[in-house]
Formats: sequence, C-alpha cells, structure tokens
Amino acid sequence: ATRGGQLNRFFELGREARVALRERLLELLQEGSTLHGKIEAQGAKL
Repeated sequence: ATRGGQLNRFFELGREARVALRERLLELLQEGSTLHGKIEAQGAKL
C-alpha cells in the first residue's frame, strides 16, 4: 500500500510540474513574440 501511495504522490508531483512547465513555456513564447514584434518595429524604423 505504501508503494502505491508513493507512486500516486509521484504522479501528482509530475502533473504539477508539467502544468508549471507548460505555463512557463507559454510565458516565454509570449515574451518571445512581443520581443520579435519590437525587433520588427525597430527594423521598420531603420
């Protein structure tokens, strides 16, 4: 029973970590796209 509990806890942690990673990736993608937009805007000015 203990082993099953450990596995369940492991999967819970894994799911939380995946959710956090996905959120972080989305943040980075959004930052990257805005940065790309700024760079293109600068290029248009030059």
